[in-house]
Amino acid sequence: MLPWWIVLSLLRTQSNDAPVDTWDYSDTEAWGHRYPLCSGPLQSPIALRKDEASTAAPPRVVATAAAVEWEVEVRNTGRTIVMNMTYDPRSRETPRQAPIQLVSQQEPLFGTFDLGEVHFHFGNVSGNPGSVHAIGDRFFDAEVHFVFFDNSFESNDLAARVPGGCVVIAIPLNREGRYQRRQLPFPTLGLERRIEAVSARGDYFTYDVNLTNMREMLSVALRRVYMYSGSLTTPPCNPVVIWFVTAIETSVNAVFLDRLITGVYRDRDRRVLMGNNWRPLREKGNRTVYTVQSN
Repeated sequence: MLPWWIVLSLLRTQSNDAPVDTWDYSDTEAWGHRYPLCSGPLQSPIALRKDEASTAAPPRVVATAAAVEWEVEVRNTGRTIVMNMTYDPRSRETPRQAPIQLVSQQEPLFGTFDLGEVHFHFGNVSGNPGSVHAIGDRFFDAEVHFVFFDNSFESNDLAARVPGGCVVIAIPLNREGRYQRRQLPFPTLGLERRIEAVSARGDYFTYDVNLTNMREMLSVALRRVYMYSGSLTTPPCNPVVIWFVTAIETSVNAVFLDRLITGVYRDRDRRVLMGNNWRPLREKGNRTVYTVQSN
């Protein structure tokens, strides 16, 4: 395990850019050879258990005026499908206001965090589960991550170098209709009709979306969550993340999930499907997992 003085030194000096050609999901244990923080402390994901409980107050999710119509860039990175929420060419000449923010002035968070991106983890055509986290011993069909950055920093890159500078809301997803009980629905924003446009690595498109439904879904998801301190789940694995993983059952459109699994590729030639883009569970160690629940 790396000592903390080395971790802090790496966070200050190591690039936050981990080119996709330097790592993949076929051998996640090898990440630490090139990116030492991947072998360091506070790594994610972990298994979350209900008996590891304390109480805390969840942050508040705020939709700004920009959420009603926001231009999103959707890109196939070769490792995931990412929705870049900081992309808004109409605002290049003036300071941007993020469409969705987390706001909290009490533990465990202090300050305002801007939504930077949304990305997806999912299984494969053989039916493997695709969630990153496990709740107890249970994995899920997929998992979506909403990545927020402390807006007191000049850039998201700087925030991602400081412990607590990054917050990720993780929502494990089950295929719509798999369970009979009512579930919180994940708003796909029409992506199921556009997946073919990002089927190959490097493909991208932009479109205007209304994000108010996304804010409403996040507000409900945060009513009951697990919280812990961890890391990015991809290289360089910076241990700077406060994780909120919802405990509320959430469903995803079956067509959307199927198109991710069967129609998205890791390469330009569309030869290798992207499925199973998740990191295996890491050791929890002596970390505390909190249950965060609104009154």
